Amino acid sequence: MILNRRPKTEDLRPKTQISMMTKEISGIKLVYNMFLFLFFSFVQHGQAQNTAKQDSLDLLARAFVQQMNSGQFDQSVQNFDETMSRLMPADKIKETWEAISQQVGVLKELHGSKFQATSQYDIVLLSSSFEQMRLIIKVVFDKNKQISGLFFLPDHSDSPYSAPEYADKDLFIEEATSIGKEPWVLPGTLSIPKGQGPFPLIILVHGSGPNDRDETIGPNKPFSDLAWGLASQQFAVYRYDKRTRVHGTHEIWTQQFTVDDEVIEDVNEAIKFLKNHPAVDPTKIVVLGHSLGAYLGPRMAARNQSIAGLILLAGPARPM
Repeated sequence: MILNRRPKTEDLRPKTQISMMTKEISGIKLVYNMFLFLFFSFVQHGQAQNTAKQDSLDLLARAFVQQMNSGQFDQSVQNFDETMSRLMPADKIKETWEAISQQVGVLKELHGSKFQATSQYDIVLLSSSFEQMRLIIKVVFDKNKQISGLFFLPDHSDSPYSAPEYADKDLFIEEATSIGKEPWVLPGTLSIPKGQGPFPLIILVHGSGPNDRDETIGPNKPFSDLAWGLASQQFAVYRYDKRTRVHGTHEIWTQQFTVDDEVIEDVNEAIKFLKNHPAVDPTKIVVLGHSLGAYLGPRMAARNQSIAGLILLAGPARPM
């Protein structure tokens, strides 16, 4: 005998649960897809804003350079911030541009640019061709898009370097190290002769401008040449990136600063650190200064009794 009976509620529960789970999964997928859509829309919006900002600053930087190049110095300073307006009025900008033109010739062309950003500043690096060499024109903007700084740097992106014949890299090793304390820590390189030390130490001190440790200009690296040549002759040599290069966006450079801030403090820090290095003879520490570094050599020696001698290259002869 076959009895027809209605299924109990328990018999329907598995199908009901499956149906509810399917709806929940569909809902989760919908929420997830909406999240992805909103996330990528936000990212794309942020990227578009950054691109527009960079394009705007690039145009401002190019217009500024073109104004200087065409002699419109009064107009070129109109977008300076308060500090830049005080330190670099139109006549100073004129002097700066004319000095650059005397050294490397007239500006022929502006090429591409790169963009950097810090918490306080946005930086446009314009690659440019002058008559005699290529330079990077570094224009610093504050967050209000006003110009806060102007620098001229060598553009050596496509310039090969070849070591001098008198440098024998088999006769020395190089050690990466840093000098100074926060916020002015500077990276550098110590070239150490092979053999029995300790060795006399020569510290290379840059000329004016934001130089790297090699004083790179185009394909030329005079401090690298000196370091490798001297290390091949049993002298330890230390060279380092200059403070105005490593910390070029620090607010001190838009305020009142001295040669102590730019040069002398870092030389003292180098001496303090290196005279305790096992490869260095602390009684034979010599400072080799180039240009501004040579100009300041006597002042460094008068203040620091650890300096046993000076080598002055192309130093101005006028008293300070």
